[in-house]
Amino acid sequence: MPQLGSGPVLELVNAATPFYFIFLTGLLFAKYHVLHDDNEVVLKVLNGFAYRIGIPFLVVRVILDADMTPEMWYFVLMYCVYATVCGVVALAIAFSRFASQIPLPFAPLDRDSPLRIGLILYTLLAFPNTFILGSPVFEPIFPGQGNLYMLAILFPQIVIQTPLMTAWAEFILEREEARAEREAHPNPKSTTPIDGQPPSTSSINPIYSTNSHTNLCALEPHDMEEAHSDPSPLPPDGGKTLHVADTSTPLGPTLRTSTRTRRTLIRILKSPPAQASILGMILLVLFQYVPTPVILINTLNHGGNTVLGIALFIIGMYLHQLLPVFSLRTAVSTYCIRTFGGGLLCYVACLVTGLHGVDLQLGVLQSVLPSAVAGFLLLMEFNIGREIITMSILTSTLLVLPTLLVTAKMLGL
Repeated sequence: MPQLGSGPVLELVNAATPFYFIFLTGLLFAKYHVLHDDNEVVLKVLNGFAYRIGIPFLVVRVILDADMTPEMWYFVLMYCVYATVCGVVALAIAFSRFASQIPLPFAPLDRDSPLRIGLILYTLLAFPNTFILGSPVFEPIFPGQGNLYMLAILFPQIVIQTPLMTAWAEFILEREEARAEREAHPNPKSTTPIDGQPPSTSSINPIYSTNSHTNLCALEPHDMEEAHSDPSPLPPDGGKTLHVADTSTPLGPTLRTSTRTRRTLIRILKSPPAQASILGMILLVLFQYVPTPVILINTLNHGGNTVLGIALFIIGMYLHQLLPVFSLRTAVSTYCIRTFGGGLLCYVACLVTGLHGVDLQLGVLQSVLPSAVAGFLLLMEFNIGREIITMSILTSTLLVLPTLLVTAKMLGL
C-alpha cells in the first residue's frame, strides 16, 4: 500500500514554494510599475505571448510525448468522463441559478451570462494543476506509476480540454457580438411591442408601408410604377396612412444561425490551441515513419516551459489589482468548488469507469490539486472571470499541503 511520508511532503513544498515567490515578484512589479506605467498593457502582452506561443508549444510537446499503454488510455477515459460530468454540472448550476434569480457567491447576475458562469465553474471544477504539482508529489507515493498516470491525465487536459474551452469561450463571444449587433440595429419589422407600445401597422399587415404617403391600394396597375418612382414627404398625419409594403425581407433565422455557426467554427480553428492540436496530431503520425528531430524536441521544451513562469507572474500582477477589493467570500467559495467539488466529481467518474485501488487514489488526489495556470491564461485572453480564477489559484495553492494531506488520509494513504 502506498504511503504518504515525509518525502512526498517535502517534494510538494519544493514544488509549490516557487509559486509564492513568483506571485510576489509580479505583485511588486505591478505596484511600482517596473515594466510600464500601465499594468494592463503588460498583462495583455504577457498573456498574449503565453496564450499564442507558450500553450501551443506545450500542446504539441504533450502530443509527441504521448506513448501510453492500454491501461493508461483507460485512465484517459476516466479523465474524459470526469471532465464531461464537470461540464454538465457547471452548466446545470449556471442555468438553474439564473432561472431562479439566485446569484452565485462570486458572480452577480447583472454581470455574467449563464454560459460565462458555466465556463468559470467548469474551469474551477475540471482543470487541476497536474502538470506542475502532480509528478513531484505522486511519483514518490506511487513509484513507477505516478509520472505515467500524470501524463495520462495531462494528455486529455492539454490536447482536448484546452481547445474545447477555447471553443466554449469563442462561442460566448460570438453570441454576445450577435446580441450587440441586434441591439444596435434592431429589426424594424419586428412585431414585438417596445416600451408597452403596440407594433406598427406596417409590421402587422405586409401589404402596407409608410415609405410613401400615397395610398397605392386605390391605383390601377399601370399607375403603380409611377407612384413608386415619385417619393414625397410624409403627410401631416405623420405617415399613418396605410400603404403598400416593401417586399424585401431580412435573412431568415435559419440562415442567420448558419452564418453564426460558420463564423464560430472559423474563430475556433483560428485559435492557437486548436491549431496546435491539429499540428501535433499531424507530426505524431509523421514521426511514426521518420525519426523525431532533437532540435524540434528541444525547441518545444523551451517554448512550453515559458508558460508556467509567465502565468504565475501575470497572476502576481493581477493580484495587485485585486487586493483593494479582496473578498473572503470569493476566496472560500472558489477554494471549495475547486477542492471539494472537483474531488467529489472525480470520485464519481472513477466509480463510473470502474477504477479502484491505486487508480482511484491517483485520480482523486490529482483532482484536488490547485487550479491550473493554463485555465487562467485562457480566461484572461477572453476576459472571462479572470479575478475568480486568480483567487482560486491563490487560495488553492496556499492550502495545497493540508488539502492533499487530508485527502490522502481519507483515501487510506
